[in-house]
Amino acid sequence: MWIIKLAWRNLWRNKRRTIITISSICFGLVLALVFIGLGDGTYGTMIDSAARLGSGHITLEHSAYRTSLLTRLTLRSTDKTVNYFDTIEAIEGWAPRILGQAMLSTSYGSVGTAFIGVEPEREKENTLFIDKIKEGSYLKNTDGRGVLIGRKMAERLKASIGSKMVITANNLHGEIASELLRVVGIFETGSEMIDGYVCQISLKRAQNLLAMQEKEITQLAVFITNQRDTDRVITVLKTALADFTEVAVLSWREVMPELASYVELDGTSNYIFQIIIFIIIAAGILNSILMSVLERQFEFGVLLCLGINPRSLLFLILAESILLGFLGVTIGTGLGLACNQYFTVKGFDMTLFTGEDLDISGVALDPILYSNLYPDHLIITVSLVFLLTILVGVYPAIKAARSVPIVALKKGK
Repeated sequence: MWIIKLAWRNLWRNKRRTIITISSICFGLVLALVFIGLGDGTYGTMIDSAARLGSGHITLEHSAYRTSLLTRLTLRSTDKTVNYFDTIEAIEGWAPRILGQAMLSTSYGSVGTAFIGVEPEREKENTLFIDKIKEGSYLKNTDGRGVLIGRKMAERLKASIGSKMVITANNLHGEIASELLRVVGIFETGSEMIDGYVCQISLKRAQNLLAMQEKEITQLAVFITNQRDTDRVITVLKTALADFTEVAVLSWREVMPELASYVELDGTSNYIFQIIIFIIIAAGILNSILMSVLERQFEFGVLLCLGINPRSLLFLILAESILLGFLGVTIGTGLGLACNQYFTVKGFDMTLFTGEDLDISGVALDPILYSNLYPDHLIITVSLVFLLTILVGVYPAIKAARSVPIVALKKGK
């Protein structure tokens, strides 16, 4: 206990140096927590947006579909499969989908399109397309002739609400089939690829177009409450569906590899930046403690002559490092959480740097980034900074403990 008291008094013998050292720890920790929080929030938003505009956080489809993308590789019936969804708490919804390539035509021209056949009532609970509608409304009838198109596609085809369109595609029998559609809504996601290439039609209309049976679909999109639970839910589903050999259970990473690569690459660069911050913090702490040790050589010589053992001297310097780290980490954590709370509510406006919406891997990203610091990332970061302050103090502590009394007294004069 006396070592802690003495270490505390030693810290405040040079208040300026102690305050500067604590401030550097605080600044580095706050910076790291802000970047981690914004990264967690941004990645989570990107993944959730891509999943709700695409094939879900988890996708169930024919095991051979992902490699060939052939429309005829379908799921014949999913009645038994969906029964498992109710038993998994993390799953908040699911939706059947039919995917295909087609041609959309009006009297003004034609464009290629990727159409998605959906059940409107189920989609309303999970999709983000509804929030992106700028004109008209979402699809209403499961077997209706409505079509939801993007702003870019509407401009190319000079279409508006109520315009008639013809969708043409090759059905499962290899025959050319067409369906008459009417525009009921125009959406704008901010992604040129989605707004200019994707359209939604009713599930029944897609089945008629492709000559599918009533319960036949291309895939099941599964939506979960927290995207971080994806791997755990996939493990449960794969175990439950082990007997369904033709059903593949895929994560969003496998369905959207470009997005997964971006998240991994950007996350890695973020970690490198944090390592640089930690190195700067370590250098500052090392400089402060080492200078303190060098300035107190006479003091150490006197203590050794009075009978204090080198081990106690080592623990004294380590105690000073621990107290510095504790103060810096405590204050830095408080400030870091406050900053993250601010960015959680207000967000960080990226238009100051980009000047426009961000489109990353086909996902439109809101230019205002919001923080969402995960508890485990908080604990890991704070622990690393605290351990770093202790490790940096080891060398000065050993140097002090190895002091020779006579030599230390001479150097201190």
